[in-house]
Amino acid sequence: MKKFFLLFILLSSSFSKDLTILHTNDLHSYFAGSLSKKGEVIKRAGGYDRLANEIIRIRDEERKADRFVLLVDAGDFFSGTIFHSIAMRAEIPLFPEYEFFNTLEYDAITLGNHEFDGLDNGFSLLMKKVSLLGAKVPIVSTNFKVPTGERFPVVTSRMITLKKGNDLLKVGILGALGPDGCSVSSGNRKDNQFIGFDDSSRKERWNELIDILSIESKALKKSGSEINVLLLHGGGEEDERLAKKVKFIDTIIAGHTHEVYLKRVNNVVISQAGHYGKYLGRLPLKLKNGSVELTQNGLNHIEINENTSKNEVISQRISFYNRFTHNILEELGVGAKGIRKFENDYLKTSQPSIGNFIADNILKEIQKKDSSINLYLTANGLIRNPIYKNYEYSSSDLFNIYPIGFHDGYHLGHRVVSFYLSHGDLLKLVEFMNIYSKFKKKATPSYSSNLSFEVRSWGIPFINRIKELKINSLRKEKLYHVATSSFLFSYLDLIKKKTFGVIEIVPRTNKGDQLETPYYHDSEIKYFLKGVSQEEGNLPL
Repeated sequence: MKKFFLLFILLSSSFSKDLTILHTNDLHSYFAGSLSKKGEVIKRAGGYDRLANEIIRIRDEERKADRFVLLVDAGDFFSGTIFHSIAMRAEIPLFPEYEFFNTLEYDAITLGNHEFDGLDNGFSLLMKKVSLLGAKVPIVSTNFKVPTGERFPVVTSRMITLKKGNDLLKVGILGALGPDGCSVSSGNRKDNQFIGFDDSSRKERWNELIDILSIESKALKKSGSEINVLLLHGGGEEDERLAKKVKFIDTIIAGHTHEVYLKRVNNVVISQAGHYGKYLGRLPLKLKNGSVELTQNGLNHIEINENTSKNEVISQRISFYNRFTHNILEELGVGAKGIRKFENDYLKTSQPSIGNFIADNILKEIQKKDSSINLYLTANGLIRNPIYKNYEYSSSDLFNIYPIGFHDGYHLGHRVVSFYLSHGDLLKLVEFMNIYSKFKKKATPSYSSNLSFEVRSWGIPFINRIKELKINSLRKEKLYHVATSSFLFSYLDLIKKKTFGVIEIVPRTNKGDQLETPYYHDSEIKYFLKGVSQEEGNLPL
């Protein structure tokens, strides 16, 4: 009997299981793919029909190779193209992004910051549609605090049992929105909050996030999980920090930073698969003796491009969704089939930059309604795509350049707001944005090109670093009429908090009094599309 027991122990200790994790992140509603340029050649990368084909093909290959397969997404599956307008229509019983996960039979997904672009009401609508679709694919967010009185289909963790013949594998799934994702979405969230970030003070609470993930991951292990996978909408320093601090997490599928990488930190395997469906992550693992080993047998990030075959079912579904997007583009005042070309590239790094181009077009259109507005301000983090010269852009392609935001619940685009600033406050605003963008690249500002200033290589910030600031020929005016998005305006109070009260920007009325509520205008996307479509030399949309 003792010999039999010893033999059983020896056999058990050498027993292993093979698991392949297929993963996506930051899909951002890019059903039709996105444009990319190599040299002078412009191609369309990604596309959900091509992505679906690879998921199905590789999943079948892995199963035939006698491996378990897990399919997951690390958040920001919503918001980024004209397709996201469909889910925000209460009268249309469709949620294309979630329907894609259902069709491909994802095992779990998590929430990113852009799932809250439709504000609290918009998020509630998305969750209602998930429930109506049967909530087949679990939304796992360990640090999400479901608002009192709501019954959202979001779970703290989930044990998933994968099957392979008579063999089983128990996988513990956790999800988290990292502090940076919480920070950049805090302007869109009031009722929906996350453990690990204080929205009121906009301070990171790392210990709280680490504690909740540690508690949940330990509980999953006690319940029999053989591998714990964290779906983290956060990357870079955030995934490495959690890998070092949270026990009982074996693998992190990351997102948010739109990077492609595979690394191992503190014995935790971490992978991120870029953005917009340009890559499918493939993570082959071996589970043995309680440890997780990465087995390098093939590509870890599979490129999805024009050479990738399409899945016909998803292609037909995209065509079906286009019936709705065409109508929505008509509502925005542009035709769905309009085409225009540009004579120059507009990139974030070129001059004039894509940011200048967008701000100029919005300013041009808004001045038709209010000629007193002097300046428009946006941020590079809201710009999703560059413009390439000599490419035939459809209205959908133009929308995808600057798509982020909703207002009044479900309407496309952030509202434009305007207010007055003294010369001194405008100087301080430009100075702060110049400094803050060194630490937060997404906050890098773009102004309409009628603003000019110089930055001294020497000098004291907020005193004499910025010089020769003027709008057109206006210098040291008593008040400037400034416009920006309601989203960026909501972050003005951040300046006072970030400078510990030393610097405060005071929005004013046209009489110089402190402004309680800004002046509201139409949505950014309407101004942008109309401005671009009416530029001299283009073909009418």
